[in-house]
Amino acid sequence: MAGLIFKPSSCTKGTGAWILRYYDKFSKKRTKLTLGHYPKMNIAAAEEEAKF
Repeated sequence: MAGLIFKPSSCTKGTGAWILRYYDKFSKKRTKLTLGHYPKMNIAAAEEEAKF
């Protein structure tokens, strides 16, 4: 199951990270990949980056 999630920063208000969760067929495990950090990367850019 793949999905784009946003993880807010616990230290700094108004920031966070865009994370893609996906299933790795080789390791047979769920994996997380950080795509970028908000506010430098908005949701539209994160969605575009997640389409690989």
